[in-house]
Amino acid sequence: MKSNYFGEDLKRFNSYWYLPSKDELHLIKTSGVGAPNLYSFNYWSSTEHDANNAYSEVLGNYANNYNSFKPKDTAEAIKVRVIRSF
Repeated sequence: MKSNYFGEDLKRFNSYWYLPSKDELHLIKTSGVGAPNLYSFNYWSSTEHDANNAYSEVLGNYANNYNSFKPKDTAEAIKVRVIRSF
């Protein structure tokens, strides 16, 4: 995955939308608000583990994968869920 892979798609949105951090993504999952509608897909966070890996989390289920990170160039289908600042 290129470093600005998401940046090109996010340009279509205004500055109020952004890719959540791993903590924000986990809060979406544990708050019970909206998470059931996200199904059991893996979602990227904006938090990097290192230069080659970023954190992701499965939403919509109760699996404990909060500190799970994956290679940025993985072939696995990991989704993106942007959130809006308030």
